[in-house]
Amino acid sequence: MFGASSYNFIGIHPSECTKENMEDFRKLFEQNVAKIDGVGEIGLDGSYSDDVEFLRIQEKVFGEMLALAERHSLPVSVHSRSASLKTIEFLGKYRLAGVLLHWFAGTESELSKANDRGYFVSFGPAIVYSNRMQKLACSASPDLTLIETDGPVTYGACFGGRTAEPTFLASVWHSLSHVLGIRFAELEQRLEQNFATYVGKSKG
Repeated sequence: MFGASSYNFIGIHPSECTKENMEDFRKLFEQNVAKIDGVGEIGLDGSYSDDVEFLRIQEKVFGEMLALAERHSLPVSVHSRSASLKTIEFLGKYRLAGVLLHWFAGTESELSKANDRGYFVSFGPAIVYSNRMQKLACSASPDLTLIETDGPVTYGACFGGRTAEPTFLASVWHSLSHVLGIRFAELEQRLEQNFATYVGKSKG
């Protein structure tokens, strides 16, 4: 698949927002921008802490990451756990080349809002066993859907308690094909085109 090519994304994850020096990151980014294909994984997460100062820093860092992506016309890979609506609204402040809400787990109305704005969403191994994720996948725009593994997350019984690896994509692909009622080959072509659109690259 086209998505198997190597792309370099760099960013400060919301869990690390108080640990990284923004000035050092910005310098690293600018020195290597010619080698950078996207900004991520970045975003907001409402599950780590409800400390007001932590959340303020998280938003500040997210905003600076988005500003870098906007300035250099780069796509972003966004984390939005327990903060989907807030993240979607935050993204609307910027003119971004491409947005992926990775491992989207918000509500159907939030998904609709994201898709209406042209944001991609991705589904991972949870789609194999989660009825909720399967329902979300059925509600997502087919032209704005991608798949992933989200390593190094560890999965339970159906994956033997193993840490996510690229081979898991076959199970994700199979499950998505089944819940959408789309043949493997057709889904492969669609995912390839979606990925090419997201990263702003032609398949040629």
